[in-house]
Amino acid sequence: MSAVSHHQARQWVEQAADGNLKPEQQRLLQQHLAECAACQAFAAELAALEASLRSTLNERWPASGLPTPKKKELIKEMQTQFSHGGGAPWTGLRWLLWLIPLLVILAWIFFQQTTPKPLDAAAIDTATASPSATATSSPTATKTPTALPSFTPTQTVLSLIAIPVQNVNCRAGNSNAFDIEDTLLEAEEYKPNARGFDNLWARFVGPVNQVPCWAYVENLLFTINEEPVELVNVPESLLPFAAYPATPTPTVDEGEGSEASATIAPLSPTPSPTPSATRVPQCSDGRDNDGDGKTDFDPTGRGDPECRNANDDNEAIP
Repeated sequence: MSAVSHHQARQWVEQAADGNLKPEQQRLLQQHLAECAACQAFAAELAALEASLRSTLNERWPASGLPTPKKKELIKEMQTQFSHGGGAPWTGLRWLLWLIPLLVILAWIFFQQTTPKPLDAAAIDTATASPSATATSSPTATKTPTALPSFTPTQTVLSLIAIPVQNVNCRAGNSNAFDIEDTLLEAEEYKPNARGFDNLWARFVGPVNQVPCWAYVENLLFTINEEPVELVNVPESLLPFAAYPATPTPTVDEGEGSEASATIAPLSPTPSPTPSATRVPQCSDGRDNDGDGKTDFDPTGRGDPECRNANDDNEAIP
């Protein structure tokens, strides 16, 4: 056991909390605490009480509440009351002894916060000189709250536009076998109203003759709200599908005599061919190329079974 007494050790514990121990005293205190469980418990209880008080005071009364000197004074008083009697157990009387100064400090804080602060001279002069300072009873105006307008999100309207990359023939059907009904001019904007099931022809209302006509999509640039798009990617809700017109049937002229001479009436003169529209795959040209009574590719299954898709160029080979 060290030469330091229990009483001396506990005094040094309190002084160490304030940082007032010399190095030699600190060394002897640590040596005593290492050998004395009672003094070690006393030091631990004192440190716990001090930490709890500091935490409570800083939490409840920050910078604007209890002044720092008062906090230190309160903590010091608690330490003194705690160490009174050489670390004896805390009886009801000892609890009362350290609660009394705490209650005094709390009463002082409450008084400081509830006591109205006097007005400064400038504020008094301003209040005296201002006509509005005169107490007059005036009716209180009741303000009716104004209802804020409700905003409904604006739904974006999609607009599909077709722009010819050159002057395009607009025909009565989906091949060169049909007559030209109108012309779509290069770089002008037109609104299609339907398309074929193979997405190769789009239908318009002719700008001049105002009749339905079909234009080959390879000669058209499609946009949705000015953004380029492929026709196959256009939703059906924006451009529905429609069946192509039936392919024109050749007429037969009867000649004089017992035998009729079959003559196929010539088709209407074909103007200058439309680039990219003069050669259409067999499975989308509207003709029965293999003579099996079925025509072209149809996604519903009613077309020629040998056609794998609209771009298939041979109706006879599956």
